[in-house]
Amino acid sequence: SDLCNTICQIQGEGHISACSGQAVSNVAGTVTALASNGFWFENPTCDTNDATSNGMFVYYTGTSMPAVGNAVLVNGSVTEYYPGGFTSGGLSITELSNVTAITASTGTPLTPTIIGAGGRTPAEQVIDRLDAGVPMVSECCRGSGNS
Repeated sequence: SDLCNTICQIQGEGHISACSGQAVSNVAGTVTALASNGFWFENPTCDTNDATSNGMFVYYTGTSMPAVGNAVLVNGSVTEYYPGGFTSGGLSITELSNVTAITASTGTPLTPTIIGAGGRTPAEQVIDRLDAGVPMVSECCRGSGNS
């Protein structure tokens, strides 16, 4: 979809991604941290909307893990991962899975995000499993996202 080209568009303003279940390609970002099962990447310039996230996790178990500071283009599928399983009652994490990652360049400088004075406003409320009255994905639209 043309609305699922950047990390910010994939993350969207809601908790459940409207892009869930869709294949995406050439999603650009810089690797910021590594895990045993993937990496986090961000694109701090993909939009100016404070309601969207500029970073996300990439579930990746390939043999060629990118390094922190690598600029990458990621192809994969948008999924909602529920730590502990869907019935655990926890919130999902929007991530990319079934991934191929292409390193575009190395050594990209990482800019820290400032939270508080001189930076982004910290959250003032806890987000529960219901997102602004929109039913959980299991009740409305599993596999097709919501709006």
